[in-house]
Amino acid sequence: MGEQAVPIDLVLHHAYRAAGPITLAHLAFGLLTAGPSVALRVLSELGADPAALAEQFRPPVPPDTGPFTPESFMRALEERNRTELTPEAQALVDRVREERDCAPSLLLALAEAGVLPVSPDEVRSEFGKWGVEPEPVFPPGIGKLNALIGHYRKLKEAAVDAERYEQASAHRAREKAAMRRRAELLTEWAGEAELVAMVEEIESLRATVRRLRG
Repeated sequence: MGEQAVPIDLVLHHAYRAAGPITLAHLAFGLLTAGPSVALRVLSELGADPAALAEQFRPPVPPDTGPFTPESFMRALEERNRTELTPEAQALVDRVREERDCAPSLLLALAEAGVLPVSPDEVRSEFGKWGVEPEPVFPPGIGKLNALIGHYRKLKEAAVDAERYEQASAHRAREKAAMRRRAELLTEWAGEAELVAMVEEIESLRATVRRLRG
């Protein structure tokens, strides 16, 4: 397939086509359109169609009706740099930032979050055939919270459509509570991940000093 290493900045380059905050679905689109990668091979092996998935996740792009000028180009570039990421997307990007090839970790994380139509166990099993064991990127419980938030959101929308506004308010309160818990979990996990990375770096430096001292 001519697979290539996929840095996270290449994924973001494609994801930035979206208007508004970058979500996990936009990261999935970026991964699927970043070129031949191990992620596309795994999805194909598991019976998914990467090209069809890319179209499913493709963000709508507002039509560009203005003339191209250096000023319009700079404005577009500044707007892209101001684009924010959702907390989940930002946490994932930060976690894989230093990886030369983020495709394995990104694919597993998107499967864990329920964004891609393959299970985390299937992804791990496929990597296991090649002797690769990608570590989970998101903390336990994120997938369940995502599903719970989606469930309450659908109930809220159905209640609004039926003009049952008290029920809609109750479902909205439950949705917000689940979103707060998700944010807390991500914050706790991100802090622990940074601490672990710092400890590992200190141990690496100590080992280097010992070798230099003979």
